Amino acid sequence: MSSRLPSETVVSLNDASNDWYPPQHEPKPWFRSRRLIIFTIAFLTSAALTLGYVYSRPAIYLS
Repeated sequence: MSSRLPSETVVSLNDASNDWYPPQHEPKPWFRSRRLIIFTIAFLTSAALTLGYVYSRPAIYLS
């Protein structure tokens, strides 16, 4: 067993300042944004419901 002390690493404040920020990642493309996905789902759901209601009504021909 060795009686030597472990080596120490000295880090200056300038070197450690980068560790405080999360790593940068690339932004998502515009077509994968959460706002567009929610809008698309809401639009398609409401369009399907309203068109289903309109086309399920009987045709009434009056003059």
